[in-house]
Amino acid sequence: MAFQFEQLETRQLLSASVIRKGDTLIITGDSDGDIVNLTGPTTPNGVDVGIVNVDLNGEMTSYSGIKSIKIKTGAGEDVVNVDGVHIAGNLSINSGAEDDNVSIDFGSMVEGKVNIKTGSGDDRLYFGYSEFVDLGNNLKVNLGKGDDILFALQVNVAGKSSFNGAAGTNTLVLGEFSTFATPAKVRNFIASGV
Repeated sequence: MAFQFEQLETRQLLSASVIRKGDTLIITGDSDGDIVNLTGPTTPNGVDVGIVNVDLNGEMTSYSGIKSIKIKTGAGEDVVNVDGVHIAGNLSINSGAEDDNVSIDFGSMVEGKVNIKTGSGDDRLYFGYSEFVDLGNNLKVNLGKGDDILFALQVNVAGKSSFNGAAGTNTLVLGEFSTFATPAKVRNFIASGV
């Protein structure tokens, strides 16, 4: 009797991960739509510095002593929420291609630089949609091609700010209570107030 081999169907295994490297969290999505929810526990006196709960596509982990966070989702319609997180370092979010939603809200505080980049697609970015957000350094937003909307509703930026839109109809909605230490550099946006 001779053995025969059959070709099985091809399968692509998608993988998303959370890795701690020193005091930095590195969150990597896959090529499918990712859901990344970061929360910080609140105390009677505010938000605890460096404590971050991560829910990545339904898998929950908690960390303490976190200074900086790097998030990179792949292609797919991604959702990234940073709610009530207080870190002393930097926050970097790269949401990749397709229609993504990125939100920094619920009293989040980032003492370092904030850098957000999206790929092509009709993206939505929210800063302080429900509660004020404090950014203690520079804020840089680079959006990919598409019809994007950036809501800076309740945000305090202590450093320089730049909002760069690519090809498409991009709208910047500024809340009346948002403050910027220096005038924001705005490129390829239609601006409106709330």
